Amino acid sequence: MADNTDNNTDEPNKKRKAKSVVSYSAISVAAAQQRLGFMIEDVKAVAYDTMSVHTYKVEGVNQVKLKVYEWILHVLEIEGYPDESNTYFKEENVSDLVLGILIPVLMFMRKQTGRRLRLTREKEIISSDKETGGKEEFVVLDIVTVNDHMVVLIIEADVGLAMKQILLSMKGAWDNDMRSDVYGLVTTGVNWRMVKYDGKMFVMTDVFELVFNTMAENEERWMKNCSGLIDCLLFVLTNGGSVVKDVIVSG
Repeated sequence: MADNTDNNTDEPNKKRKAKSVVSYSAISVAAAQQRLGFMIEDVKAVAYDTMSVHTYKVEGVNQVKLKVYEWILHVLEIEGYPDESNTYFKEENVSDLVLGILIPVLMFMRKQTGRRLRLTREKEIISSDKETGGKEEFVVLDIVTVNDHMVVLIIEADVGLAMKQILLSMKGAWDNDMRSDVYGLVTTGVNWRMVKYDGKMFVMTDVFELVFNTMAENEERWMKNCSGLIDCLLFVLTNGGSVVKDVIVSG
């Protein structure tokens, strides 16, 4: 009688060890630049308002800005100002600021447009070759159907090599969706920088300031000089504009 013992290591039902995915944060700058196809330092900076030349202009935007302003004041009062002298202000505190900024903006946009914009935390973004990936603290998704979504915005706290990680994440998100521009924000809490990727080129704004020590006594100054971040977010969430033609890009 024949021996029915199957010693074939290629048996279909045998579980195979999954290939490990290298984290974006673990990739060296040199390796990241090789994957991106350019030197990160070659991405030129431009004024942030060039990203929001066609902002979403409807009644109620100033109210959204005031809600954001009030939330920032609450965070500063309870957690302190996010600078090098505040040893208690950590990445988690930056996340508090980001969350307080995004919620009123997203709620406003959902009501105005009817789109199912959804904020996710610790969202994993894997490259199209399945070799690299990483978890981003904040990712805004546009839910198209039950099983379909687009990545609209990725936000990364500036803790060292954040720019490297967000560029890789944006490329990974675009490669997997390939239907719309992907935007990113890098922030220390005080300073912010916006990045756009259209599948071919990256565009990066100059650094712009969101908070300052005396902003509790200077609402008018904040609304005039610092609330541009809200305009940028509205621009991103509507995807309703284009970067001016003289912006220098790399990619």
